[in-house]
Amino acid sequence: MPDVPMPYVKANQMGIVAFVLLSTFFQLPFLFLVLLWVIQISGAIFGSNLFIQLAKGFVKVEGKETQAAELQRFNLTLGILFLTVSLLCFANHWNMAGYIFSWILGIVALIALSGYCLGCMIYYQFKQIKNRSTITKNK
Repeated sequence: MPDVPMPYVKANQMGIVAFVLLSTFFQLPFLFLVLLWVIQISGAIFGSNLFIQLAKGFVKVEGKETQAAELQRFNLTLGILFLTVSLLCFANHWNMAGYIFSWILGIVALIALSGYCLGCMIYYQFKQIKNRSTITKNK
Protein backbone atom coordinates (compact mmCIF):
# COMPACT_ATOMS: atom_id res chain seq x y z
CA MET A 1 0.00 0.00 0.00
CA PRO A 2 1.51 3.37 -0.96
CA ASP A 3 1.88 6.25 1.46
CA VAL A 4 -1.20 8.43 1.91
CA PRO A 5 -1.01 12.13 1.03
CA MET A 6 -1.68 14.30 4.09
CA PRO A 7 -4.52 16.24 2.44
CA TYR A 8 -6.41 12.92 2.21
CA VAL A 9 -5.60 12.11 5.83
CA LYS A 10 -6.88 15.56 6.85
CA ALA A 11 -10.05 15.09 4.77
CA ASN A 12 -10.73 11.85 6.62
CA GLN A 13 -10.13 13.55 9.97
CA MET A 14 -12.49 16.40 9.05
CA GLY A 15 -15.13 13.85 8.04
CA ILE A 16 -14.78 12.07 11.38
CA VAL A 17 -15.15 15.32 13.33
CA ALA A 18 -18.16 16.37 11.24
CA PHE A 19 -20.00 13.06 11.66
CA VAL A 20 -19.35 12.94 15.42
CA LEU A 21 -20.68 16.49 15.74
CA LEU A 22 -23.72 15.69 13.58
CA SER A 23 -24.51 12.57 15.62
CA THR A 24 -24.38 14.58 18.83
CA PHE A 25 -26.19 17.69 17.55
CA PHE A 26 -29.07 15.77 15.98
CA GLN A 27 -28.95 12.98 18.59
CA LEU A 28 -28.94 10.40 15.79
CA PRO A 29 -25.91 8.27 16.59
CA PHE A 30 -27.16 5.24 14.69
CA LEU A 31 -27.55 7.27 11.52
CA PHE A 32 -24.30 9.22 11.55
CA LEU A 33 -22.01 6.85 13.45
CA VAL A 34 -23.10 3.76 11.52
CA LEU A 35 -22.55 5.67 8.30
CA LEU A 36 -19.13 6.81 9.59
CA TRP A 37 -18.32 3.21 10.56
CA VAL A 38 -19.21 2.01 7.03
CA ILE A 39 -17.09 4.79 5.51
CA GLN A 40 -14.11 3.85 7.66
CA ILE A 41 -14.51 0.10 7.04
CA SER A 42 -14.59 0.78 3.29
CA GLY A 43 -11.32 2.66 3.74
CA ALA A 44 -9.81 -0.33 5.49
CA ILE A 45 -10.99 -2.75 2.83
CA PHE A 46 -10.51 -0.71 -0.34
CA GLY A 47 -7.76 1.71 0.72
CA SER A 48 -9.93 4.76 0.09
CA ASN A 49 -13.14 6.04 1.59
CA LEU A 50 -15.88 8.55 0.78
CA PHE A 51 -14.05 11.44 2.45
CA ILE A 52 -10.92 10.79 0.39
CA GLN A 53 -12.93 10.40 -2.80
CA LEU A 54 -14.61 13.76 -2.16
CA ALA A 55 -11.25 15.38 -1.37
CA LYS A 56 -9.74 14.14 -4.63
CA GLY A 57 -11.90 16.62 -6.50
CA PHE A 58 -10.79 19.59 -4.40
CA VAL A 59 -7.26 19.15 -3.04
CA LYS A 60 -3.90 19.02 -4.72
CA VAL A 61 -1.60 16.28 -3.41
CA GLU A 62 1.42 16.54 -5.70
CA GLY A 63 4.46 17.52 -3.68
CA LYS A 64 2.55 17.36 -0.41
CA GLU A 65 3.69 15.54 2.71
CA THR A 66 2.56 11.91 3.09
CA GLN A 67 1.83 9.56 5.96
CA ALA A 68 3.18 6.04 6.02
CA ALA A 69 0.55 3.51 4.99
CA GLU A 70 1.32 1.31 8.01
CA LEU A 71 0.73 4.24 10.36
CA GLN A 72 -2.46 5.20 8.53
CA ARG A 73 -3.76 1.63 8.83
CA PHE A 74 -2.96 1.62 12.57
CA ASN A 75 -4.84 4.91 13.09
CA LEU A 76 -7.73 3.65 10.99
CA THR A 77 -7.92 0.51 13.13
CA LEU A 78 -8.04 2.60 16.31
CA GLY A 79 -10.80 4.75 14.83
CA ILE A 80 -12.85 1.72 13.82
CA LEU A 81 -12.34 0.24 17.29
CA PHE A 82 -13.66 3.39 19.01
CA LEU A 83 -16.59 3.60 16.60
CA THR A 84 -17.44 -0.06 17.18
CA VAL A 85 -17.34 0.32 20.96
CA SER A 86 -19.45 3.46 20.68
CA LEU A 87 -22.07 1.69 18.55
CA LEU A 88 -22.11 -1.31 20.89
CA CYS A 89 -22.77 1.05 23.80
CA PHE A 90 -25.65 2.69 21.94
CA ALA A 91 -27.05 -0.75 21.02
CA ASN A 92 -27.09 -1.61 24.73
CA HIS A 93 -28.77 1.72 25.59
CA TRP A 94 -25.62 3.01 27.29
CA ASN A 95 -26.02 6.31 25.48
CA MET A 96 -23.63 8.37 27.59
CA ALA A 97 -20.85 5.80 27.14
CA GLY A 98 -21.61 5.70 23.42
CA TYR A 99 -21.28 9.45 23.14
CA ILE A 100 -18.11 9.46 25.22
CA PHE A 101 -16.40 6.94 22.91
CA SER A 102 -17.52 8.86 19.83
CA TRP A 103 -16.38 12.17 21.38
CA ILE A 104 -12.97 10.68 22.19
CA LEU A 105 -12.63 9.75 18.52
CA GLY A 106 -13.81 13.19 17.41
CA ILE A 107 -11.49 15.01 19.82
CA VAL A 108 -8.50 12.91 18.78
CA ALA A 109 -9.29 13.64 15.10
CA LEU A 110 -9.64 17.35 15.90
CA ILE A 111 -6.29 17.34 17.72
CA ALA A 112 -4.74 15.57 14.72
CA LEU A 113 -6.11 18.29 12.45
CA SER A 114 -4.28 20.83 14.57
CA GLY A 115 -0.99 18.99 14.06
CA TYR A 116 -0.55 16.47 16.90
CA CYS A 117 -1.25 12.85 16.03
CA LEU A 118 -2.11 10.95 19.20
CA GLY A 119 -2.49 7.72 17.20
CA CYS A 120 1.03 8.22 15.87
CA MET A 121 2.37 8.56 19.43
CA ILE A 122 0.54 5.38 20.48
CA TYR A 123 1.92 3.60 17.40
CA TYR A 124 5.46 4.73 18.26
CA GLN A 125 5.12 3.48 21.85
CA PHE A 126 3.66 0.19 20.60
CA LYS A 127 6.65 -0.29 18.27
CA GLN A 128 9.09 0.56 21.07
CA ILE A 129 7.56 -2.06 23.36
CA LYS A 130 7.55 -4.61 20.55
CA ASN A 131 11.20 -3.92 19.73
CA ARG A 132 12.25 -4.16 23.38
CA SER A 133 10.55 -7.51 23.77
CA THR A 134 12.24 -8.80 20.59
CA ILE A 135 15.65 -7.68 21.87
CA THR A 136 15.00 -9.30 25.26
CA LYS A 137 14.03 -12.61 23.60
CA ASN A 138 17.18 -12.63 21.49
CA LYS A 139 19.56 -12.20 24.47
